[in-house]
Amino acid sequence: MEILALVDPLGRQARLQGELQRAFAARDLPLRGATHAELACETSIEQGGGLTHVWPDRPLLWLHPGSTGGGETTTDRFVAFEHYSAARSIAYLSASPVLNRPTAGGPCGTLPANRALAVRRAERMQGIPARPERFSSFRPDEAASDIEVLDYETGLADWGYARTGAGPFRARQVLGRRVTARVVRVVGTRTVAAWRVPAEIADLSVRVAEFYHLDLASLWWSTGGRQPRLARIDGWHWDGALGPQLAPLCEAVAEWMAEKLAQQAHSVAMPT
Repeated sequence: MEILALVDPLGRQARLQGELQRAFAARDLPLRGATHAELACETSIEQGGGLTHVWPDRPLLWLHPGSTGGGETTTDRFVAFEHYSAARSIAYLSASPVLNRPTAGGPCGTLPANRALAVRRAERMQGIPARPERFSSFRPDEAASDIEVLDYETGLADWGYARTGAGPFRARQVLGRRVTARVVRVVGTRTVAAWRVPAEIADLSVRVAEFYHLDLASLWWSTGGRQPRLARIDGWHWDGALGPQLAPLCEAVAEWMAEKLAQQAHSVAMPT
């Protein structure tokens, strides 16, 4: 059974695609890279008798959000969006395993497009300590140095409000002067990272990914202060950001798919 990896047509996931093909080949799983347009042109959605079928129904790696705005003409952009919409419907309706299957509420699991909103929801639902932020169009009459302030006019950040800053400002609590942002990749219930991940952060990372129905997720944590704080969640992955985590991440994705296919085969073989 052929597996399709929906990847960026501009080549920004070329290394990811190549490493995935090697990891899948090692498990005798045929993997082919494809665009949303190719998936839409190769696949049909059939309805009848109250049922909906995708044909051919193939396992998918949903790795790219779609290229819908880069066409030279309005017709090009319209066709691109139609291809993306059809591909998303196929991924949504497929009975086969789909990594990061889109839902009715999101193009990648249920992850919202607004990154700040995604973090706030996860913090609230998983009991993660929040990092409050204050936005103001003027400089408050305070000189506290225990807050980190970004001046949107200059793009510069400092400890406390600068006397010459014009604003508007974003202020948030300081976690520590040696805070480091570190990323944890989640594949199913596995974690992949280039650092020794504490059990608490590993568990929270998996729970957040499950909360947003993500089979493959990246979570950035701010560490070095009193408590780790969640800084960002992403369901899309690019060559430039994966670095040394590329190979182990692809191994984990291939293992995830192998397990899903084995479960599906077992389910089909079970008597009804």
